[in-house]
Amino acid sequence: MFSALSSYFSPGRCPDSRELNQLFVLEQQCRKNVIPSQDQLLLLQQLWHAFYPSQADAQRCLNESFAHAEQATSSEASQTYSADFSLRSPLWKRMGFQREDPVSDVRGGGELSLHCLLFFSTRYTELCQSMCDHQRCVRRTSGMEKGYPWAAAGINVTRMVAECFNLMGPMGSKGKYATSARQCWDLLCQEADIVQSFAELFCVAFQLVDQHFNAIGAGYMQFNQVLVHCKEKLMAALAQRGLKSLQDLRCVLRLPDPDQDAHNKVEERIQSSRRHKHGNEQRATDAVLLNQQAC
Repeated sequence: MFSALSSYFSPGRCPDSRELNQLFVLEQQCRKNVIPSQDQLLLLQQLWHAFYPSQADAQRCLNESFAHAEQATSSEASQTYSADFSLRSPLWKRMGFQREDPVSDVRGGGELSLHCLLFFSTRYTELCQSMCDHQRCVRRTSGMEKGYPWAAAGINVTRMVAECFNLMGPMGSKGKYATSARQCWDLLCQEADIVQSFAELFCVAFQLVDQHFNAIGAGYMQFNQVLVHCKEKLMAALAQRGLKSLQDLRCVLRLPDPDQDAHNKVEERIQSSRRHKHGNEQRATDAVLLNQQAC
């Protein structure tokens, strides 16, 4: 029994020299403060436009934010805000940051968390919007006792995944990835763009956290407990032999494929449109027959 489990869950190996170079890049990204620099400002602008593609979208969401009193204080409510990109806006809180200035939140996950949030919002746009909208609705209707703020949660998930690979230790201490035996270095380091590879794993982890959080009906104060549970589950999945792709990892974690879900929703919309069109055509045909009978 023990030998069977040992072959299924393997401690793996330490990273090789190529992987060490890639992991060093990730470690630096984890520790890189968001000032923001010009490059970081561009990341923030891209994240803004992923959620608010046009000024009309931003204005609509801004009006909705004030209608639901998402501004933090009465002094903020008295200010006039523009729908243009700004480093200080209620629209950052609508996205799930804790404050109207996102930079103060992002510091917890370094620049890497910005890359992860941006990747999720552009690569899995429909899933991202669905998660964010659902949690915002839950928070409103529960008086902020339930649900979680999407962006702030994502920053914590970035740290969680970084800790899974020992890129950083508890409380932000230096990680020991160079001497850490893992079964999954191939999965993380198989692509040349290591930041994108990490971001893909981040998306899987965030999907796992969201699923478990919703399944147990967790409140905001339970979010850290959810993170602990999901970290253990993710590490157990990553320790399994034979993981070759993110699809394999999703299968082990029993997570739906967001690309397939998006495809299914498109097909449903097409079928619904066809049924609607067929119904209109049938009603038009019935009207003609009724007119002929009347004559």
